[in-house]
Amino acid sequence: MRAIGVDLGGTKISAALVSTGGDLIAPRKLPTPNTAPAIIDTVIALCRDLRDHADHHGISVRGVGIGTAGQVDHARGIITYANHNL
Repeated sequence: MRAIGVDLGGTKISAALVSTGGDLIAPRKLPTPNTAPAIIDTVIALCRDLRDHADHHGISVRGVGIGTAGQVDHARGIITYANHNL
């Protein structure tokens, strides 16, 4: 059982399958686009690519975790104290 971990930063978005021991499997990295919709599309594309990789290798994916710069305001559904795109 693995999870997908995503590191959403101001300049790059990194993602990988992550083992229960914290090992990164099939890491991926793309530049962070300059619009919010493009950022969402990039995160989705990375997650789909990793899910496909996991499926191809018979690996079950349990969930997705996303870390981001700034602070997440859950009530408003936004990230604060980060660059304007996030």
